[in-house]
Amino acid sequence: MTNQSGMLLYPGADRLDDLDVSGAWQRGEIRSAFQPIVSLRTHRILGFEVLARWRDPVRGAIAPQRFLSLLEERGLLDAFTRQQVRQACELAAGWGQHFFLAFNVAPTQLLSLAFAKSLSQAVRDSGFSPCRVEIEVTEGALTCSPGTAASVLQRLADAGMTLSIDDFGTGHSNLARLVAYPFRKLKIDRQFIKDVSRSQDQRRIAAAIIGMAQNLEMAVVAEGVETREDADILKLLGCDAAQGWLYGRAMTPAQARALLASVGEALPDSRVAAESPFQQLHQLATLYAQAPVGLCFLDLGMRHVRVNDRFAAMHGLQGHQMEGRLPSEVTDPATAARIEQGLALVLAGEILPPVIFHGNGRDYVIWADLVKDVGGDAIGISSFSLELVEQRELVEHWLPVA
Repeated sequence: MTNQSGMLLYPGADRLDDLDVSGAWQRGEIRSAFQPIVSLRTHRILGFEVLARWRDPVRGAIAPQRFLSLLEERGLLDAFTRQQVRQACELAAGWGQHFFLAFNVAPTQLLSLAFAKSLSQAVRDSGFSPCRVEIEVTEGALTCSPGTAASVLQRLADAGMTLSIDDFGTGHSNLARLVAYPFRKLKIDRQFIKDVSRSQDQRRIAAAIIGMAQNLEMAVVAEGVETREDADILKLLGCDAAQGWLYGRAMTPAQARALLASVGEALPDSRVAAESPFQQLHQLATLYAQAPVGLCFLDLGMRHVRVNDRFAAMHGLQGHQMEGRLPSEVTDPATAARIEQGLALVLAGEILPPVIFHGNGRDYVIWADLVKDVGGDAIGISSFSLELVEQRELVEHWLPVA
């Protein structure tokens, strides 16, 4: 029987005090495994998360959360972490020049400034550049003694390491606390990634988290990516990187080095700055305000969500007077019925030809198209209009008669 990490949950797994975890560590039975983190844009390796693995000669593979808890209970976790960081960095020092190594730090380790100092020293002793080391902490680690945790994290950041918030969305943190710490990367927990290509709700959650991180100028890594379809959607949503079985499970140092040589490492400047929702919002507002045509977006209930003044002029209104209202609330019943009939065809997936609309003493040509999200689900209708006289002037200007 195994858990989701592939670790054996042997009979009697809830009673581990008889395990010789300190002896196993001293004998070198607890080893480092490397799981690749891949750029969604270039498909090259950005780095590896370094994970602890222990295969007991009698019981088989022991779940990491169990033996790490034992190390913590016996006061050995700090020394174990320092050794893991130093040895992994020494091993990987000759593999390449740009990839990073990420290490997990337990909540209790954020309560000691001495730990931060000794961990920084372990990195320096390894010969691996501190700017290529990332420290991952969970949201829950920030809830106990936040002042001390902030000091420890800042000391690690001052040493040149990158700080990452791990398993985002599963802990008890809050946005104020997230902003208060010097994090530069956010890892979305796998529960918000699973089936993102098939579930619109999952896409909305993932998009919200990615957008928030982008607004905070944080890189984003999706954890637990298992299918190419999910990876493609995450890329379209603006996610920077992915980690999961699609790209490789935790592997030996030799396997990791071979994979890096085969796939190649992503250059540190290869990350393209994604347009954040904040930027998109203001870009859209500028477009609506300055576009020389009428623009409108309606939701699936045919309610006007956003309308610029040129579009609203057909009804003798301003854009804000139409927003939040149905066609039947801004025009006469006959015209509203005609509009709703056309919109229903668009929502049914039909291609609606340009429609001539007479309003406010002028003739307009209106186009309407179904808008879909990156997963192919309908989210609304986009419409734009052009006064017939303006259309003729444009045609005459760009297509003059020979």
